[in-house]
Amino acid sequence: MKVVRLQILSYQPHTGNVQEIDIATGRVSKYKRIGLVGIDKLVSFLDEDGEPHYLTLRRYDDEYRQIKIFNKKFRTQKSFLIKATSPWDVVVGDVHENDGLEIVVAPKTDSDIIYQTYSMDGQFLDWRGAHSDHRGVSLGILDASDGGYGKIFALLELGGFAQVSVFAQDGTQQRHEVPDYAKGGTLAVGDIDADGEGEFIIGSGVGRQTALGYYELNGAVKRKFFGYNSDWQGGIRAQILDYNADGFADV
Repeated sequence: MKVVRLQILSYQPHTGNVQEIDIATGRVSKYKRIGLVGIDKLVSFLDEDGEPHYLTLRRYDDEYRQIKIFNKKFRTQKSFLIKATSPWDVVVGDVHENDGLEIVVAPKTDSDIIYQTYSMDGQFLDWRGAHSDHRGVSLGILDASDGGYGKIFALLELGGFAQVSVFAQDGTQQRHEVPDYAKGGTLAVGDIDADGEGEFIIGSGVGRQTALGYYELNGAVKRKFFGYNSDWQGGIRAQILDYNADGFADV
């Protein structure tokens, strides 16, 4: 069985350098000079063979964003452009009938596009839109436990209300209204309580009540708690991972 080390990636926006922090040992690597500045987001993922890879989404020029895929040594494997003038979110998962993994991107500013899906080679595959402009999207993917396709989760503010929309590959969609603290917030998805079903976490947006909301897939609230002092309004970014390698997800 392949053992995968859990890492936190520290990115320096002004230099474009990346540093790896090993969660289990606390070891901090030297900065890797990948030389990409202005990155909207840096994500890691495992390919079909369980090998770690990294992906960056960054501004290319006034009309386009560039997606770059690196191997575990941060050597460029693939690169392509998508038409986008403002910062976008990005996640990676198996969410489409196209072979292998897909890249899902979403605008972080006002738009009627909820998300777009691309192959790992940059081929456009699918998109979903809203009936009017939203205020920006935070994405998450819940991998399928039965070997099928994962579901795409999108946290967005639409018509003055915050909601989480869940999109399945068969075209079905669920919507769950969530409280105001979720406006402009961040989303994380995973099986937190190891019950074989997924849950999602919402971290509050900047200028909102500082809260983390823990929800079942059907939108029912499991728990709400403060991540910091209740007076803090700087926003919270939540992540779900098995931090202490005990077989259970942590927030």
